Amino acid sequence: MSELDRREFLKIVGLSAGAAAAAGCSDPAEKLIPYVIQPETITPGISVDYASTCLECSSGCGLHVKTREGRPIKLEGNPEHPINRGRLCARGQASLGRTYHPDRIQGPATRSSDGALQPISWDDAKGKLAAKLGSDAGKTWILGGPVGPSLDALLDQLAAATGIAGRLTYEPFGDHALLDASQQLFGAYAAPIGPSRGSQPCSAKFPGATSPSG
Repeated sequence: MSELDRREFLKIVGLSAGAAAAAGCSDPAEKLIPYVIQPETITPGISVDYASTCLECSSGCGLHVKTREGRPIKLEGNPEHPINRGRLCARGQASLGRTYHPDRIQGPATRSSDGALQPISWDDAKGKLAAKLGSDAGKTWILGGPVGPSLDALLDQLAAATGIAGRLTYEPFGDHALLDASQQLFGAYAAPIGPSRGSQPCSAKFPGATSPSG
């Protein structure tokens, strides 16, 4: 290959790399604002883990939530939690999608004539709901499952703003019968942790209890 050919080759490679870099950076830049007063528990670039509880089902598995700059980036099972002992199902692992999935519901919406969801303001949403309920608002209840503290407070505000009578929390997969039996037999409204849950036998958790095998 001649000297001119090598130069032309390097020009082509350089232009190709520049075009690829420009294409990779085509998304609009976000405005980054540094901490004015940096929180004591946050160091930029260093992750911080918090213990929490998974609400994807009634099991209430223990979580370790890995965060960076205050944003959760990874969920793992808590190895010291008596329910899951460090394990976490696919549903729990994927629950971060509630926070970051691009198709998640990010606010109130109403359906247009073609069935598509159209975002509306919270004031419009509360007004539409109150108008639709009318005089029946005081006889209406919000029925749902267990939620986190932020959504719990939001639902309370919605009920107060629209005149709804109140809220009912129902968990279809809950251990209510087991909890009631535990209250009657052992005086504690708590689920016995048996071998099937990866912990100690019932007799170790509740003195005087016998194992299912007898």
